[in-house]
Parts: sequence; structure tokens; C-alpha cells
Amino acid sequence: MGKHEFLTPKAIANRIKAKGLQKLRWYCQLCQKQCRDANGFKCHCLSEGHIRMMKIFQENPHRILDGYSREFESNFMDMLRRRWRTKRVFANKVYNEFIQDRNHTHMNATIWESLTQFVKHLGRSGQCTVDLTPKGWYIQYNDKDPETIRRQEELKKKEKMKVDDEYRTNKIIENQMLALKELKTESEDSLQGTELNRNENDTIKFGLSLTPKAPVVNIQPKLEEDESESSKTTTTTTSSQVEEKLKIAPKSFEKKKRKAESEIKRETKKPKL
Repeated sequence: MGKHEFLTPKAIANRIKAKGLQKLRWYCQLCQKQCRDANGFKCHCLSEGHIRMMKIFQENPHRILDGYSREFESNFMDMLRRRWRTKRVFANKVYNEFIQDRNHTHMNATIWESLTQFVKHLGRSGQCTVDLTPKGWYIQYNDKDPETIRRQEELKKKEKMKVDDEYRTNKIIENQMLALKELKTESEDSLQGTELNRNENDTIKFGLSLTPKAPVVNIQPKLEEDESESSKTTTTTTSSQVEEKLKIAPKSFEKKKRKAESEIKRETKKPKL
């Protein structure tokens, strides 16, 4: 078999090596050729095909660079929108995932020399919100779709209404707590003892009694009422007795008179001796 035939060990090893990702600096975007080392890249640059593509590039370099830049930017933003949406993410993490595709547009073929310049461009154009931290650049995709903007506004309104309701309830609770505190302070002030102010010449007297003190009752008017009632009863009883005696007296007198007359008649009727 020949040296570079399909089933030779050398050809198989070359295909296995070519499956993985190679270094970006040894990739030719014009020819779409990936070289494995510096010697291979040097040989490719001296080849007739590469020289022919470079002559085409020299005729209109800005148009070719702008085309590669637009393609790189659109592919990068599509992956950012699909993968992370509006989450804040590390820019280097997004780029490492972007270059996993072997057929992606390489950054060395664009107008940006580094990832930092590309991230700053995204921030200036308003496509992403970028911020620099001690760890590096972070980016957040700004979704400008009208439907998503409408949903975001609705969510903001709901959150605002929720915050307003919570504020009202908290305000009511605070007012109630203040009212309770005022009532407590008023009750404490009313129950709070005062200092004893006295002269040195004044004497202090204490009264101690084991039995409870009986309540004082005014008995005199009751006694007067009882006496008046008893006098009324006595006067009524005496008057009634007198009347009864007067009624009984003539009857007894008549009986006695009749008895005396009968005795006289008897004596007169007796014969004389």
C-alpha cells in the first residue's frame, strides 16, 4: 500500500488527531484549513492555494473582514440567547463553549483581536450588559423582542403591586404597634408612683386592725319611724277598746237591774211571819 492511502496507520492516526480541536493560531480561515503545528501552518502559507486566496483577499480586505465579523457576532449571540437567555454569565465560559464547534468562524479572521475587545463592542452596541470583575468580564444578554419586553413589563407591574401591598400591610402593622406602645406608656404613667414630699415636723400615723371595719348606718330615722308606727297602733287599740266597753256597759247594767227587780218581787211575794 502507498504511504498516504486511506487505511494506512499514518492516515488513521492523522484522522484521529484531526477529530479533536486544534490550536486556533494554526487555522486558516480563508482556506478553512486546520494545521496541527507551526511547521504545517508554515507549509500551508507557502502553498499555491493559500497564495491564490490571499490575492483575492488583498483586492477587498474590509468586505471580507466585515463579513467574517458579522458571521462570528451573529453565531455568538445566537448561542448566548439560546443557552443562557438573560442570565449573567462569564464571557470566557461562553467563548469556550462557542469554539467547541470545529466549523465555527474563528476570531483571528474578524476585526477584533481579543475577546475583551469583542465584549466591549457588545456593551457599546447595547446587545449585552457587560461588567468587569477581578475574575474577568461578565456579560448578560439584553432581549429586545417585543413579546419578551411586554412580559417583562407585566412582571414588573405584578412585582410593584405585590410590593405596594406588602408596604401597606407593614404600614398598618407599624401603626398598630405604635398605638399599643402609646397605650402602654399611658398606663405605666398612670400607675407610676410619685415621691413622698413631707416636712420633718409632720408625724406619720398607721392604723392596723385585724377585723374588718363595720359600715356606719344611720339608725335614728329608723327609730323615729318605728316609734311613730307604734304610737299609731297604740292609739288605734285604745280607741277601739273604749268603744267596745261602751257598747258592753249598758247591756250589763240592764241585766243587773233586771236581776235586782226580780229579787225584789220574790221578796214581796213571800208570806210574812
